[in-house]
Amino acid sequence: MAADGFDFKEIAHKLCVSQSAIEKRITQKETMNKSLYISQRCSVSLLNITIIYAFTELFFLFNFDNTSRYNLFFVLYFIYLMICLLFFKNINIGMYFFKSNYKKKYSFTRLLFYNFLYTISASTIYLNVFFFLDVFLINIFCIQCLMLFKFNKTTHSYFTNVELENFTKQVAYQTT
Repeated sequence: MAADGFDFKEIAHKLCVSQSAIEKRITQKETMNKSLYISQRCSVSLLNITIIYAFTELFFLFNFDNTSRYNLFFVLYFIYLMICLLFFKNINIGMYFFKSNYKKKYSFTRLLFYNFLYTISASTIYLNVFFFLDVFLINIFCIQCLMLFKFNKTTHSYFTNVELENFTKQVAYQTT
């Protein structure tokens, strides 16, 4: 104990412990934010895919082959995204519902290419190799999620350099 009544070793120890606890909490928040961001991206896509999937299945109340369903889904999904591009500043229902937006304004051709790649990715819902949804699940979990973990972008965002806002950073700053 020092002459003025403070134990500097004890204070230093408490500061080191609290510093490591703070660093651990920051790491936990970053991991949580990344998980929230990935779930936001996936939720937007899954909502859009579900909407167009329902419309596609309405056309095929009778049994038709998978190729016809794939082609119709591809066309409907691309038309849906084109309507969003032309009339709603490329904000689709999923983005509106989950309050997502683009980081900046992008050119029409870049967004058109982005929507085309997005349509290809979403259309894997009708591609089957071994069982129903196998290609779709591989696309979502082995390609899209890994791209989100590594680059914070989906594959179509990575190739077109179209970035979406990360709302989780805003939430993290509001909660601290």
